[in-house]
Amino acid sequence: MNAPASLPFAVSYVRDLDDEARLSELAGSFTGTVSFRAGDRPAVFNVTATGEVSSSVNGCPINGKATPRSDANAFDLTIVISGPAPCLLTNLPFKGVVLFHPAERRLEAAVVFDPFRDFRGQAIVFNGVRP
Repeated sequence: MNAPASLPFAVSYVRDLDDEARLSELAGSFTGTVSFRAGDRPAVFNVTATGEVSSSVNGCPINGKATPRSDANAFDLTIVISGPAPCLLTNLPFKGVVLFHPAERRLEAAVVFDPFRDFRGQAIVFNGVRP
């Protein structure tokens, strides 16, 4: 029996998660793309110095809260989509995480709806940069 072929694998240390999470560093407006089941859309993701989050996709308001985590330079994130039809997934609690990469001024956020409810598999991802 022959041994399985080896595959190259590399890891590198990223310091971004080592520091304390600070809302003052996260605060600002990030221009980027929001991705969800219906596709990708341009969006602006706003965060205040108190952690209030706002955005809008296809005219549907998104509001929520980013809270610093104590175990990494990351933030817990909760959001709710509101608005009349054709807005979808309204008034459902999405929960996830925000990562901020200060050297690149880049924000990454990912949230999911409770997988034990009717809308299994619903996820929203935002990637953007602060000018």
